[in-house]
Amino acid sequence: MIELLTEMLQFNPHFRVTAKDALSHKVFDKIRIPHFEKPCPIIIEQKIFSEDAYDYEEFKSTKYNHIDFKKMLISEMIKVNNLGYLKPK
Repeated sequence: MIELLTEMLQFNPHFRVTAKDALSHKVFDKIRIPHFEKPCPIIIEQKIFSEDAYDYEEFKSTKYNHIDFKKMLISEMIKVNNLGYLKPK
């Protein structure tokens, strides 16, 4: 179970387990009903339309650790603070 959660919670999607592979994990074997399992008839594409959004293509070979996450979180907090959302009233 921990292994599956670790694979599902990877920040970089190039390292994250696919939904199909996650659902095929042995943890679901006891509740799986193959008769009801059908592929989605459409492909869902998500796009980010922000210029300063994280560039997944550029960093597709980068695997992050907890220090990296802390740095990213601090960077995002500074951005939000600079927008004035964290200032006391």
